[in-house]
Amino acid sequence: MVRREVIRLSKNAQDYLFLALVITLSFILYIGGLGFYSDDWAFFGASYSSPDRSLLGLYESLNGPVVWMRPVQVFYFAALYKAFDLHPFGYHFVNHLVFLAGIFSFYGVLSQLSQPRLVCVSVPLLFGLIPHYSTDRFWPILFCANLSMASYFLSFCCDLQMLKVSGLRIWLWKLLGILFLFAGTLAYEVFLPLFLLSTFLIWKRNQQLNESNQGITGRKLVCLVGTNFIALLLVILFKAFTTTRVIMQGPMDHVIWFIQLIAKAVVVSYGKYGIELPLLISRILRDYPDWKILAVSLCVGIAVFLYLHRLAIRSGSSELRRYGNLFFIGLLVFILGYLIFITNENADPTPAGLNNRTSIAATVGVALSIVGIIGWLAGKIRSENFRLLLFCSFLAFFCGAGVLVTNTIAHFWIVAYSKQENVLADIRRQYPSLPPQSTLLLDGVCPYMGPGIVFESNWDLAGALRLFYQDHSLNADIIRPTVRITEEGVQTILYGATATHPYNKLYIYHYRRKVSQQLTNAEDARRYFQTYNPYYGIECPDAKEGVGVPIF
Repeated sequence: MVRREVIRLSKNAQDYLFLALVITLSFILYIGGLGFYSDDWAFFGASYSSPDRSLLGLYESLNGPVVWMRPVQVFYFAALYKAFDLHPFGYHFVNHLVFLAGIFSFYGVLSQLSQPRLVCVSVPLLFGLIPHYSTDRFWPILFCANLSMASYFLSFCCDLQMLKVSGLRIWLWKLLGILFLFAGTLAYEVFLPLFLLSTFLIWKRNQQLNESNQGITGRKLVCLVGTNFIALLLVILFKAFTTTRVIMQGPMDHVIWFIQLIAKAVVVSYGKYGIELPLLISRILRDYPDWKILAVSLCVGIAVFLYLHRLAIRSGSSELRRYGNLFFIGLLVFILGYLIFITNENADPTPAGLNNRTSIAATVGVALSIVGIIGWLAGKIRSENFRLLLFCSFLAFFCGAGVLVTNTIAHFWIVAYSKQENVLADIRRQYPSLPPQSTLLLDGVCPYMGPGIVFESNWDLAGALRLFYQDHSLNADIIRPTVRITEEGVQTILYGATATHPYNKLYIYHYRRKVSQQLTNAEDARRYFQTYNPYYGIECPDAKEGVGVPIF
């Protein structure tokens, strides 16, 4: 008789496999339909003319004043461009892998901090599925936010691992942690304040280990932990000297603005995506029904419930009462996630659209606080079985709802990219070639499909045209209600900046009407708009810069 050996995975391996399966399931419907948007095209348009197609050459072509303070972001995008050219799936697939690495590392941090296994699974799982920073899942130029997130947790893991080893390995883990610190903060800024918290937690964890004669003592600990502060100081100085984005009002006005920022973030994170979540789901099912999205969301919700319930039964329900501390820690992390904006005013928390990209660090706190409050409330119930059912049911609901909302938002980004492809193909049919140094104004195309961007600015359409016509001298812009006709040229206003397009070699193309015309003076421009678009695109749905067309 042949003896069959059963391969049993360790508890950690089981949890990693579960996290990988569920997070991947949440991506699977939309990852293949996403494309490039907004600043992506501006970067492509700048890079095509680089005579040096090496990674360093692409980096140099993409680098500029706007991104000087984020060299890792530029290098990351250059590496993706070098690897995948204009095939978007590769970008999004790599982003998915980096995102998974961040979720795994988050789990590893909680595990090394000796948190209950139920917390170690539920917090990263919830963070990975809720839609608070959905733009970071869809927009390639902002994939650096996910890279920053993964680097933050990897750095944290390395420092925690450093406390468990001895000899040369201590310094090797420390060096690796510092490298990830530099990678995370030079890719994106929002996780920078969280490094201060993680340094404090490393110190406290070492004190716990010292109680059992483990950990690091004396000057070596001060030296090791102090390197984090030195590294952060170097990063802050570098960004202070290279950034072009520190734009603030007076000190008191800025403090008021920051308080309002936190208040608005609370409304979005805990209101719109918290208390109002059942109403939001009912609106999605009514206005944007999709049976495939609904089926995947239900599968995720059921899988989360079954897995967490199994873990909860094994660990018991008594520990749920201690989860209240997670709520307060989560609120602290939430505030720290926006603390970088004490230095500027470049944040505006929104449920969807470009502006919600800055919420990724704060969402770590959201996940902690939601798990904490649900656990604390469930712990108040006398019946142990009902406690576990309530805790697991609520988390399964949040996870399934997160998949439903994120996939619904993703649908609009997919449609927007399809629209881009149609528009570009139509322009190239209408204009087989464009004169050098000419400007094309695109009319009859709404800039947004919901929160997804079609073309909204003078940099995205111009970048796409420069790439496809292989002419860096071309310019372009989108007709929107802010257009003004002046004697000097046609003016557009976006994000508070005015662009003026002189009448020299100025062309306009109405996509829906298939009408093209050259504008040689202000009279030509007024006559065109009176004939074809007297309200400057007023037929498009109301939209807001950084948000697109609100769908919730």
